Amino acid sequence: MPDSQLSTSIIAMCQNTEAISYMITYGFVAVISTRVSNEPGARNIANAKKALTVSLALSLMLGVAFLLLLGLDHDLLVRLFTTSEAVVSAFASMTPLLIGSVVLDSTQGVLCGVARGCGWQHLAAWTNLVAFYVIGLPLATLFGFTLGFQTKGLWMGQICGLLCQNCVLFSSPCEPTGRS
Repeated sequence: MPDSQLSTSIIAMCQNTEAISYMITYGFVAVISTRVSNEPGARNIANAKKALTVSLALSLMLGVAFLLLLGLDHDLLVRLFTTSEAVVSAFASMTPLLIGSVVLDSTQGVLCGVARGCGWQHLAAWTNLVAFYVIGLPLATLFGFTLGFQTKGLWMGQICGLLCQNCVLFSSPCEPTGRS
């Protein structure tokens, strides 16, 4: 990257912001995994579906809350990390991509929890591997280095991986297998 120090700062701030937002939805992952695994055993498939709907809605609401926080006042967040005007300006241009990845990440966690609760840990693991290492990483390399989008390109590759992961996990018909 032409300005590696700036790029590293931006990526680190975006990763930390996304990690903070994911910690909020991580509780939903544990809850939905437990509920989805317990409800079918109690012959309450409707309750398992209701738990999925509620968890997805709550994670999306938290994703939208982060979206509003970043969209309306990203300066507040970026000033927690730095006082450099160059970093603040570069982070402002990354905000739309960060918003997209936060929203996608909030749903993928819940969907991975559902897969785990259904006994499909292998589906979540393979989806993670393929989405990020086979799709996201090559696209990040293509966008960031070959096409010259630099830091934005690296993040766009991650978003493509998250989008693929969401699509696969959302479209998979979860039939509880009794495995855990």
